[in-house]
Amino acid sequence: MQWRYASEAFGEIDSRTGIVLKVVKALGGFRIRVEIEVRTGPRQAGETLELVHLWGRLQAGSLPVCLLVPDGNNRFGTTTTTRAVTASLGADVDHRRMEAMDGARNTNGDLVLVIDIGGAIAGSKGVETFNAQDTFTVPQAQWLAALSESGYGSTLLIELLVPRGEADPQRSRAIEAMGKAVRELRRVNGGDDAAAACRIAFEELGIGASVPPTLELRARDGRPYKDFRTDERFDLLLFAAKLVTHPAHHTIAPGYSRAQAKAITEIAASVIALRAKSRE
Repeated sequence: MQWRYASEAFGEIDSRTGIVLKVVKALGGFRIRVEIEVRTGPRQAGETLELVHLWGRLQAGSLPVCLLVPDGNNRFGTTTTTRAVTASLGADVDHRRMEAMDGARNTNGDLVLVIDIGGAIAGSKGVETFNAQDTFTVPQAQWLAALSESGYGSTLLIELLVPRGEADPQRSRAIEAMGKAVRELRRVNGGDDAAAACRIAFEELGIGASVPPTLELRARDGRPYKDFRTDERFDLLLFAAKLVTHPAHHTIAPGYSRAQAKAITEIAASVIALRAKSRE
């Protein structure tokens, strides 16, 4: 990508290495920060150019993500030698927008973004505006690191109560297993491992260890499922929840999709939260 002043080059950006996306925690959401390394060429004294304004826009494919505004002092100019300067743009986004970005990753787990840049450069001809566009890739490892550092990757839609030190060890291990499920769920191909971690959490708490003793296709006393008591319905739910995770735990080539693994992880989180509440 090249930024130009009229017909003259002001700076070059290498889309492979010169654009870095970071995510930090902000009040009530997250802040995206895009750092752009601009390499300006040498110009003779008295003919320098100066960047006086910068803005941008991010897209995931054809879908807009956010508008970018200056995030720091982006005013700099050319010198008599070649140099590299970092310009920064940022945007505040909420959890839903982050979830949408995470879901826009490709089959390799990488996030491919389109960035539109606009700005104004001052020189001997006055102030000229420019526009440029390029595509850059955030590798899966870098994206997952950004999510982890921002705290996004550790939160489910259903929050788990983290046990205190005096809590029973089985519950602690169940929470640890759910943490692993969330981390695996962030990987595009982590569905099977996420489901297997949920299975371990169920086993630690003894959830769904066997078919509920009072239930068959109908209750043993002859009642149809429509007449099940609430506690019997939940017994059946717990058994079914664990049953879904069985193939992943025993590596029977389950092949869970990411959407299925997300559903299993959220169900497991809800079930464990319910168990914790019932024992308080």
